[in-house]
Amino acid sequence: KNGLSFKNIKNAIVTNSDINVAGYGIRFDGTYDGYALNVKDCNVEAFQPVVVRYMTGKDNVYKFEGNNTFTTTEKYQIVITKGDDGAAYEAPTGTYELIGAENFTVYPIAIVRTEEDLVHSLNSSEKGFIVRLVNDITLTENWVPVGTEGNPWTGVFDGNDHTITLDIEGADHVAAFGYLAKSGEIKNVVLEGSVSATAAKAAGLVSTCYGTVRNCVNNATITSTSDEIGGVVGYLCIDGTIYNSKNTATITGNNRVGGVVGYAGGGSVVDNCENTGNIAGRASIGGVLGIASKTGEVTNNKNSGNIKGNVTKFNSNTGVGGIIGSAVEGDKQYCKISENINNGKVENDGVCTGGIVGILRGTWTFNNCINNGEIIVLLSSDTYWAKILYDGKYYYAVIKDVFMSADPNVALSGALQNIKIYGDVKDAIWLDNGKSVEI
Repeated sequence: KNGLSFKNIKNAIVTNSDINVAGYGIRFDGTYDGYALNVKDCNVEAFQPVVVRYMTGKDNVYKFEGNNTFTTTEKYQIVITKGDDGAAYEAPTGTYELIGAENFTVYPIAIVRTEEDLVHSLNSSEKGFIVRLVNDITLTENWVPVGTEGNPWTGVFDGNDHTITLDIEGADHVAAFGYLAKSGEIKNVVLEGSVSATAAKAAGLVSTCYGTVRNCVNNATITSTSDEIGGVVGYLCIDGTIYNSKNTATITGNNRVGGVVGYAGGGSVVDNCENTGNIAGRASIGGVLGIASKTGEVTNNKNSGNIKGNVTKFNSNTGVGGIIGSAVEGDKQYCKISENINNGKVENDGVCTGGIVGILRGTWTFNNCINNGEIIVLLSSDTYWAKILYDGKYYYAVIKDVFMSADPNVALSGALQNIKIYGDVKDAIWLDNGKSVEI
C-alpha cells in the first residue's frame, strides 16, 4: 500500500528509485533543521507521492532535484504538514528547493477542528494551501465570509465529508466563503442551518465563485430579499465550475434564484448537480440555476423540487423553469444545455414558464432534456405567457415542456403535455417544433 517511510532521520536521501503504490510514495516524519529530505531522479506514482509531516524545525529544507516524475491520483504531488495535533497554523517556514522540478506543486495542510481553527487557517493561507476539516463545526452569526473581492480565497478547502452548520446573517455576500479565486477549490462539505441576507449573492457555501466547487451538499435554508441567490453558490463567475453538488433546502429570493446556483456567467460549468428543495422568487427562478448568461455547459442536472415564480410581464431575462429560469446571450459554439431532467412542479403567475428553461435567448446547443413535471401558469386578461418572435412577427404564446424561446433561430422542441393554464389567454398560439397553430 505505501512506499518508503522515514522517521527521526536528520537527512534522508532517495535517488534513482521507482515507486508505484496505492498510498503514499515517500513519507518523512521530520523534527530536525537542515535538509530533511532530498529526492533526486525518482519516479513515484502514488495517491500522495511525497508527504512530509511533523515539521517542527525552524530551518527545514526539502529538496527535489534532477529528473523526478511524480504522478498522483489526487491533485497534490507534494504535501507538507506541520502536524496532526488539531492546531491550525500558518504555512511552514521551511524552504522548498524545486531544482529542475518546474511542474511540481507544494501544498501545506492545516487540520481544522473548530471555528477558531478555521478562521486562523483561512486567513493566514496562501495560494495552494490545503485546509482539511476533521470535525463537524458551527459558524455563528458573527462569522465573516472568507475571501474578499480584493483578496479572494486561493487555497483548497476539503470538508472531508464533515458538516458545517450555518447560523449567519448579514447584508450582501453572506455565505461561508465570500470570494473564491480561480485557483481556489472547495470540496466534500455538507452545510446545515440557515443563512439570512438583505442584499445580493447570498448562498450556503460560496457567495462569488471564480474557482471550483465539487461534491458539496447544502441543507441550509437560504433567505434573501435580493438577487443572485443560490443554495450552494450565489454568483458563479466567468469560467467558474460546480460539479456533483446538491441542494435539498428551501431557497427564497427576489430575482435570479436557483436551487444550486443563482447566476452563472460566461464559460462557467454546472454539471451533475441536483435540487430537491423548493425554490421561490420573482423572476429568473430555476430548480438548478436561476439565470445562465453565456454559460458554457449546463449538463446532467436534475430537479425534483417545486419552483415558484411571479413573472407577470414579458422581459427578455425573466423566466421560470424546472432547470434554468432564464438562459440568455447564448452562442451555440460555446453554450450547451443537455441531458437535464425536471420532475418538479413549475408554477408561475404569468409569462415565460418552461419545464426545462423558462425563457431562452440566443443560439444554444440544446439536447436530450426531459420534463416530467407539471407546469401551472396563472394568467389574467392582461398578461401573457411568452412573447415570441416568429416568422417576422411577435406573438404571445404558450410553449410547453422543454423551453420558451424569444429567438426565431432556436428550434422549439418538446411535446405539449402536463400543462394547466388558468384565466384568459389573449391572442395566444401554440408553437411546437417551430410550427405555429392558432387556437
